[in-house]
Amino acid sequence: MILISTSVLALSAWTGVLLKSPVFCPLRRFTGIPCGSCGLTRAIVALIHGDLMTAIHFHLAAPLLFLAGVLIVLISGAELVLDRDLLGPLWRRWGSIAIWLTLGIILMGWGINLAAYFGHPIL
Repeated sequence: MILISTSVLALSAWTGVLLKSPVFCPLRRFTGIPCGSCGLTRAIVALIHGDLMTAIHFHLAAPLLFLAGVLIVLISGAELVLDRDLLGPLWRRWGSIAIWLTLGIILMGWGINLAAYFGHPIL
């Protein structure tokens, strides 16, 4: 079931269908105000299509999160090939820094989205 869900999401992202999809965020849907993660799905889809500027326009944190996701997949693949734990030691050493950095960038992106919503576009 997970493989099917992942395949459908990957196909949706690859075809660009998600760029034109309706808004699913409850906060934005009912109040019109974007939440902290509003725009991340569309930004990741834009990155998959190689459009960095559109991705940054949708959400500032998207390139960092996309890169982190790619690195996690690559390191997990290396763990399978080498048959040893690589991600665990990295996470123990750098995990808290990665969390705070990601949170800071998401909050900064949310601030930019809120500024644009209230009529003061920054980017």
